[in-house]
Amino acid sequence: GALKGYIYSIIPEVNIIEITNTISNYSISQAAFVLKSCFSNFAEETVFIICVKTVINRKNKYLCFKYQNKYILTSDNGFFSIFTDDKPQTVYCFDDVHSTFPEKDVFAKYACKILNNENFDDFAKKVDDYKIDKNLHSIVSNFSITGHIIYIDNYGNAITNITKEQF
Repeated sequence: GALKGYIYSIIPEVNIIEITNTISNYSISQAAFVLKSCFSNFAEETVFIICVKTVINRKNKYLCFKYQNKYILTSDNGFFSIFTDDKPQTVYCFDDVHSTFPEKDVFAKYACKILNNENFDDFAKKVDDYKIDKNLHSIVSNFSITGHIIYIDNYGNAITNITKEQF
């Protein structure tokens, strides 16, 4: 509610769509699966805020991935590498940001700057490195495929990260 309220106070006419609020705590693989399932249905210039595993430390920064002309704001926690194997168009880092409530103080603030077409160079810097999490990728060998369950829906269906092509 605070995140939405902050955004509405800056841009009252904005449309906020909550894709889900049922991601298990700290499950970036679930968040990546859910966003991947609907990402292509959103217009260019859409800003996605991924509020999963956002605690900052020395190794975890706040990033903005520009991908397919859309923006994904998330922590540097491996999310983007689980979301897609593709490379982003650009990656920006929000420097020297420390907050106990990054969802509002960081992601909502910078989402408003993006939506208001502010110049990225004024509030972020381009970076080339970000965390890549290969631990949650499936592994194919001559005799087996090893994967992970990344999402269990309300009907008890388990969705894995093994693709049809791999199978």
